[in-house]
Amino acid sequence: MLGTRDRVTGRLTGLTGNYVDVTFDGPDTLIGRLAMVRITAVHAKATDGERMP
Repeated sequence: MLGTRDRVTGRLTGLTGNYVDVTFDGPDTLIGRLAMVRITAVHAKATDGERMP
């Protein structure tokens, strides 16, 4: 489910503008909101990102 925390990593989950699932660290207050995220790594089953200021 998007807009929640990943069950394995505990990181927030979301979608990019191109519908790519991405996980990143951030507070619960971001759930259900837009956030600027930079893609930092792409793996076979996951895409990692970091929240931008």
